[in-house]
Amino acid sequence: MSEVLLYGEIGWECTASDMVRQVQDAEGDLLVRVNSPGGDVYDGLAIMNALRAHDGTVTAVVEGLAASAASFIVVGGADRVVVRPTAEIMIHDAMSFVGGNAAEMLAAITDLERISDNLASIYADRAGGDAAEWRDRMKAETWFSAQEAVDAGLADAVEDGRPAESGRVPVSALSRTRVAAKFRYQGRRAAPAPDTTSPPGHERKESHVSALADLAREMGQDENKMRAALGRFLNEEVTLTSTIDITYPAGSTVVPTGSVTVEPGGGEPTPPGLVFAVGEAPEGWSAEVEETTGVLTVTAPAGAEPDEEVTVTVTVTGNDEPVELPVTITVKSASGEGDDATAEETVPAAPEQVTLDMDTYRDLQAAAKLGWEAKATADKQGRADQVDTWIREGRINAAHRAKVITAMEKNEQAARDLYGNIPKNTIPVREIGHGQDSETTKAGARADLDKRAAAVFGRRSTLY
Repeated sequence: MSEVLLYGEIGWECTASDMVRQVQDAEGDLLVRVNSPGGDVYDGLAIMNALRAHDGTVTAVVEGLAASAASFIVVGGADRVVVRPTAEIMIHDAMSFVGGNAAEMLAAITDLERISDNLASIYADRAGGDAAEWRDRMKAETWFSAQEAVDAGLADAVEDGRPAESGRVPVSALSRTRVAAKFRYQGRRAAPAPDTTSPPGHERKESHVSALADLAREMGQDENKMRAALGRFLNEEVTLTSTIDITYPAGSTVVPTGSVTVEPGGGEPTPPGLVFAVGEAPEGWSAEVEETTGVLTVTAPAGAEPDEEVTVTVTVTGNDEPVELPVTITVKSASGEGDDATAEETVPAAPEQVTLDMDTYRDLQAAAKLGWEAKATADKQGRADQVDTWIREGRINAAHRAKVITAMEKNEQAARDLYGNIPKNTIPVREIGHGQDSETTKAGARADLDKRAAAVFGRRSTLY
């Protein structure tokens, strides 16, 4: 496992160019040992994104302090964050030293707000909650002990570095002068306890790397070997085969020229992935099936005889060979003769029935269609005439004619109630007054305006 040190101020003692070069040169899994009071935000973002782009697993170990920029580097850039028992993590709002005029000062405030919101989203992505809640913690300058960082979701585990002797490595005097001296608190002991509870409705983002490492330790196995074995297992293709029983109910009946609908599976939802098709129906009969649901509709011809039985074949295709399902339909008389005495439903004969040949029936249908079309045309013209009447009466503006006609077509009664109740002559239909554009009239109006201005202000005023 390759190792990189993130020690000292970011941007001065630990620059982005140096850190990114070390990360790019590292092969396989990477261990980042951290002890930094933070520093330049953009150098920190560059280092964080370089860690995110690394091919291997990145483990960050906070050995002393991960404050300010160092905190979002480990939280946002590492797959797993470990904190030594005596180490600390601190988050706070972005800071800057600005000089210049008021416009430059205001621009700096806008930049700091944007940067701080961006950093808050990094903490929220890992620990859960939303960016606004983490921004509040940043504004308060929140210090986390090792266990508090785990409880808050910023870190995955508290682990002692023994037997190798480790401890908090102090930052240089220069670092404390430039960065640490600007912090509100001088460490976790001087700061209030952080809020480590998860907000309602938010779940903390769990680290899959941490779970895998814990499992490897419990089983006494190497973490990398377990990861490789799990990768092989997850990439294997597994084929599952199941048997589906599809049947159509027996005993379906139909009257001459009537239709019957038969559903597969007794009305239960059809399993997905099946395709239904129907074979050729007997002469004079018609049969249709819905491709995905299997609902079959069979129509009998006019000359069908009572007690006649026909069979329609439905083909069902899944991942296996197609299966053919025969569906038997029995013809019953229109009057109900020959029906089973125990039938649940009996269609009573109409008191008056007229028997027509098919050509006459179709002629009547065509005539009825023409009648309905004529009625629709007349209704449409009637609605337009009503709108024109409202325009002449001064109830609505002529420019809104098309809009009102559309409203009449959508809901005629509602439109009549709305526009028909507008008082007449609400929209003037006759000329009101006369316009004057002569220079004499303009001059008179200007003089009148000057007189009124003089009366108000006690002096002559020129208005433009």
